[in-house]
Amino acid sequence: MKIFNRFPNLDSIFNKMILSYIIIVLFITLVLGGTFYFYFTASYNEAVENVHLKMLEQVKNTLNTKIIETVESNYMILVHEFISNTNDLFGFHDDVSGNHTKILQTYNYLKK
Repeated sequence: MKIFNRFPNLDSIFNKMILSYIIIVLFITLVLGGTFYFYFTASYNEAVENVHLKMLEQVKNTLNTKIIETVESNYMILVHEFISNTNDLFGFHDDVSGNHTKILQTYNYLKK
């Protein structure tokens, strides 16, 4: 009751207008703040997801260009060298009678 004793004119029109003004301002602030919070957080999360997708796309492109294409080009170089040097690698210029191991190695290699 001490609080009411300090404000003896609590029922005055001026005090009622100030109280209603404060209630209206708080209500509008809460409604607009809540609306903007939910709208902008959803928009922000969508923007973050788009940035993450772009980063993943960039990592994918980097992997394709730097690693996979390099491995494929090295593989093609090795295959080309293998095909061009087959006689040197397996020694088919020698007679076949002593090259059973090399023939078996070639057969197993081609079987893969």
